[in-house]
Amino acid sequence: MDAIVLAGGEGRRLYPLTKSTPKAYLTIGGRRLYSYTLDMLREARGSLDRVILVLPRGSLHMLGEVPEWVTAVEQKGVGVEGALATGLEALDGGGEVVVSFIGYIARPPTLVRHLLDYYSTSEYPLAVSVAPITSGLETFGFVRIGPRGNVESIQETPGPQWMGGRGYVFAGALVGEYSFISRLAEDGFTAGLGRMASRGLVGALTWTGEWIELSYPWDLLSLPALVASGTMLTISGEAEVPRSVVLRGPIVIERGARIGESSVVVGPAYIGEGASVGESSIVGPNVSLERGASVGPLSVVRNTIAMEGARIGAQALVEAAILGPNSMIGHQAVVEPGRPRPRYPWVGDALERAPSLSIGAVLGPGARIGVRGLESGGFIE
Repeated sequence: MDAIVLAGGEGRRLYPLTKSTPKAYLTIGGRRLYSYTLDMLREARGSLDRVILVLPRGSLHMLGEVPEWVTAVEQKGVGVEGALATGLEALDGGGEVVVSFIGYIARPPTLVRHLLDYYSTSEYPLAVSVAPITSGLETFGFVRIGPRGNVESIQETPGPQWMGGRGYVFAGALVGEYSFISRLAEDGFTAGLGRMASRGLVGALTWTGEWIELSYPWDLLSLPALVASGTMLTISGEAEVPRSVVLRGPIVIERGARIGESSVVVGPAYIGEGASVGESSIVGPNVSLERGASVGPLSVVRNTIAMEGARIGAQALVEAAILGPNSMIGHQAVVEPGRPRPRYPWVGDALERAPSLSIGAVLGPGARIGVRGLESGGFIE
């Protein structure tokens, strides 16, 4: 059995965070998004011979170190079908294939292993993982399940029956015979899966653990809790954490990180390599400061992700924000949750489906909010 990881998408709904970095390479919790998918395949390594990681065209030079059991290739065609065809070509034949999409994260990371267990004991030549709809903002693969646990139908976009956040949605992984996976590449992923489902050929494993689909910027704010899960407190011996600092809850502090005197860090939180928190600041809960990110003195930062090299100034109040690499929020600025402004078409679509959505700000790479700036619900390039 082999596996294909589909990581070739641009992440258009994550714009402007993906303005210069494809979705697969966004780093949160000190790790790129594709690595979270590889975690799930690592749990199933006893069943897998080869793993093909399909990356965006022209991006192979951006790839860091991956396990020796992973072969990375660049996507040749377009869409899910192009990514599938690329992965199948790299495999050059085989018996059975697991297909896993990036942007779907499960905790514990055993979803693929459970899917393979289900597949090996079921009557179906194709099996998919599904999860209960929780937010109503899931974006792809809406599934109707029959009385035998089979998939009766699947559609690409949500219909009225899913708008209230009910039902099931594709949870990011499927497994089947090579010939069946090939048909999905040739006939269209959703259409081909739907035709096989109508013939009673597709079984469904319902995942009941933690699960998130990372399609929109606000979805990323769920990651700090997953990154810090499983540990109450992990501090590198090479981090600087004075005795006057108060640490509470699940927190990971990496080497070279510096926490200022009299600061408070509330988990779940991730403080990355070389990141810094100024004195007398309050950081958390639900915060991730990536490599080299910084928070100035006397600031309050909650429910926020600051990507590599991002900066938050002194005496700032920041909540529900996502800062792209090397972006900046100035001294004494206030960023607070508010209704997202529909700068992009996909934001308007999300608001139609979930009117209560809120976000503080989403800053693209190098974007800035000035000194004493005030922002609520903005997308800043």
